[in-house]
Amino acid sequence: MLNELLSTVDARSGDKIARTLIEHFGSVRQVLSADPIRLLDVKGVTPKHVSVIGACRRTMSTALYEEARELSVVDCKAAVERFVRMEIGALKVEQVMCLFLDGGNRIVSWEMVSVGTVNQASVYPRMIIEKAIAHDAAGFIMVHNHPGGSLNASEADWSITDRLIRAGRLLDIPMLDHLIVTETRCVSMRESARWPS
Repeated sequence: MLNELLSTVDARSGDKIARTLIEHFGSVRQVLSADPIRLLDVKGVTPKHVSVIGACRRTMSTALYEEARELSVVDCKAAVERFVRMEIGALKVEQVMCLFLDGGNRIVSWEMVSVGTVNQASVYPRMIIEKAIAHDAAGFIMVHNHPGGSLNASEADWSITDRLIRAGRLLDIPMLDHLIVTETRCVSMRESARWPS
């Protein structure tokens, strides 16, 4: 499918460029998540190719977001997971996003709240709670990726989760979950026996 997309830019070289990009990045999802500068480093890729890839990624992300917003996050967990994996699962640096929910646990908005390094991102509970209030959220879910591929929560993950749960309880804006995502999987920290009661 990537070859068809790139053939809209140049019918003669679309197949070749698609194969080269997949070989270079490892998967179509990695191509769609790649930084535009890194895409341009690949031989034969032009700014027009990068523009088409970006438009495709944004379209896919929007469609997944719309699907995830339709029902309560409890009722459409798989749709939420597809959306957050598309947004940050394949990225090469840790990023943290929050999904802000209404009283029926439907997503009303989301924001990227931190961009970090290959193995950490700074998270500030005050900022997240302020954003939840600004979105008139009744609750929120924090999501972050593990670029290394591990789905195990670190001690730092548990520490920030504990702090956010306490902060949310104080203001009656509960943190409903903390998801860890990779390119292909998603795990809920709430499903761990360690989740605070």
